[in-house]
Amino acid sequence: MSPAALGATLALLVVGEARAGGPVLARLLPTAGLAPRDLAVSPDGGTLYVAVASQGENLGRLLFLSAVDGAEVLPDLAVGGEPGAVALEPGGAWGYVANTGPGDRVTKFRSATGARVGDVKTGESPVAVAFGRAGTEAYVIRGWSGVVTILDATWNQATGAFDARGNGFSRLAAGPDGRWLWATGRAGKLYRLDPRNKLVAAAMSVTALDVAVSPDGREVYAACADATVRVFTAATDELSRTIPLPAVPRGLAVAPGGGFLYVSFPREGRVASIDLARGGVAGTAKAGQAPGRIAVSPDGRFVFACDEGGKAVAVVETNGHVGPPGAAALMRLEAGGAPPEAPAPAALTLAVMDLEAQGVAASSAAVASEWLRDALVKTGAFTILERRNVDKVLGEQALQQTGCTDEACAVRLGKLLNVRRVALGSIGRFEGSYVVTVRIVDIESGTVTASETARAEAIATVESGIRDLATRLGTGGR
Repeated sequence: MSPAALGATLALLVVGEARAGGPVLARLLPTAGLAPRDLAVSPDGGTLYVAVASQGENLGRLLFLSAVDGAEVLPDLAVGGEPGAVALEPGGAWGYVANTGPGDRVTKFRSATGARVGDVKTGESPVAVAFGRAGTEAYVIRGWSGVVTILDATWNQATGAFDARGNGFSRLAAGPDGRWLWATGRAGKLYRLDPRNKLVAAAMSVTALDVAVSPDGREVYAACADATVRVFTAATDELSRTIPLPAVPRGLAVAPGGGFLYVSFPREGRVASIDLARGGVAGTAKAGQAPGRIAVSPDGRFVFACDEGGKAVAVVETNGHVGPPGAAALMRLEAGGAPPEAPAPAALTLAVMDLEAQGVAASSAAVASEWLRDALVKTGAFTILERRNVDKVLGEQALQQTGCTDEACAVRLGKLLNVRRVALGSIGRFEGSYVVTVRIVDIESGTVTASETARAEAIATVESGIRDLATRLGTGGR
């Protein structure tokens, strides 16, 4: 069966594993039996430019595929080496493919015709390409040497280079004004680069696997090896919040209008949408066997993932998870069926601080804190931030859970943790009884939305008292 025929067969594949209104796998587009490494999308969203690995002959290729059915739009282009990155200039008229291996070069191509414009030698292991705002300059990261090559994209020639001080670079993103670049490195750093002055402006201590910049240039998103997305303020390089993920990510892309991020999880074979306003995963979808690098269509309706394991491009419908924040999800109707029921209210993301020990052993307070977290999860009203993620963020800020006992502290921690609510409280002794008090603080308003107390005559009945307390909080703490 030809790749085009196989693409037509697979075009009807739909996997309904995402929650209502969330992303869903629409189809798989085969990539000629070769593993896709990276891809870019045309400005009209109709064409995919897919760099695929060679099969032993050390000859990589660039495929020009229909985003609708995977049909070959133009003859593929032999680009040499092992292609690992594709980027289009802002207007979409041409693009670059970066190639490692023998040759170590970038190839410029015309997007409308697929014609090769020419090759530029960049030095060892060019692994990533990004364009400046006007598209007249391009920047190429050399993987192991930590050097950035600057290209005059109009004349297709190198005009300079500078040492970025890192090693193991793999990904590169440019701000919308072209003033700054951000590069990921295996040295456990995320670098902000100043290409105009040819220097490293800042280095942030995170092991980032991919990086993206918000459309307005105010935020930088790093998909990290500790199963988080770290959000930095572009103007100050400060960590503004940390978003926990269910698995280690690989690819990262931002919705064209902002508001949502998309992340791929190769080991789980899934793509997730992240609601930046709420700070959590809004939905996931199956995306082939091992999705890697991803790109988003210009209208935000589709995410395209390089399924290296399945040798295909997975096309995921975002189904309303396109931003801006707060946009209503689009509900899909089954043919001839009734409108689906409105989804239940989403669980609020809640960080639960350790209960303060008042006249009881610290170990007893720690156990009661875990009972509280477990009971709150079981109410179904909250998504509880894992303690290890809370401790990680607090550790970065030199803070401790047990030191947070008032609303002002809860608001501060909530903003660091990027959650909507924080639960804090205490466990102590009063007139022979164990008393557990918990209150939930709204981060935006700084007010207490719910407060409950449980009493127990013996330590053996504290757990049941906490379960009852959690049930009441689940009703009133939203």
